[in-house]
Amino acid sequence: MFTRAWSASVSATSTVLSTRRVAYGILGVLSEYDNFVGATVTCTDSDDRQSTIACLGYDSVLRYHHEAHFSGECSYIDLIRGHSGQALFWTDVPNFERSEEFQDVYLPRGIGGGLSIHLANADGTGSLGYLHVSFKHHTENRLLRASVESYASQLRQTIACTSNRRRAPLSRRELDVVTLVAQGMSNREIADRLFIARRTVATHLENVFQKLGVASRAAAVALCLSDCLIDVDDVLTGL
Repeated sequence: MFTRAWSASVSATSTVLSTRRVAYGILGVLSEYDNFVGATVTCTDSDDRQSTIACLGYDSVLRYHHEAHFSGECSYIDLIRGHSGQALFWTDVPNFERSEEFQDVYLPRGIGGGLSIHLANADGTGSLGYLHVSFKHHTENRLLRASVESYASQLRQTIACTSNRRRAPLSRRELDVVTLVAQGMSNREIADRLFIARRTVATHLENVFQKLGVASRAAAVALCLSDCLIDVDDVLTGL
């Protein structure tokens, strides 16, 4: 089943893989700056949660931190979103370097400064994701800021290409079901994994087909992958 679904998804997932290649290419260029520690690009899903597209130099804790923390609400996230398209050094965020987050998460990993930028839709509404870059020492290099803003513009356009066809948002459970379908599971196997009835799995799939405007499991997987509604890494992890 997985082979058939994956074969049907190759064309659609090429867009996702292209987005990842662009993101990793940009992170590679940024890594050439002095005192670079790490960087990550996240994509906003239909539930306004973050998933990682590309990550360089960060451990799993920092990767999870950027996904989980920027899926919530706090004053400095609102500040970064309010300056969409503009790279903010962390010193631009009041009291950030005195926060528990900076002291407990960043400093122990040798990170003394950085900058973040929000990737918004072209019309300024909604979120496509974030680009975060960190360094050993604080810096306010104007050339660096300009470079990050230029690369962020490229990322925004690339991510938008995978997002502009999104249909009605799927629920978290529906996305879980599609991810397991992509892993090649039958309805019975999905039901056992999620501790739900087979009929409930079938109902979830019917709702997915209706929301996405597709008629098959393979088409649903292909569209969810191409629109970054499910993560390629999540699919491959279960194989």
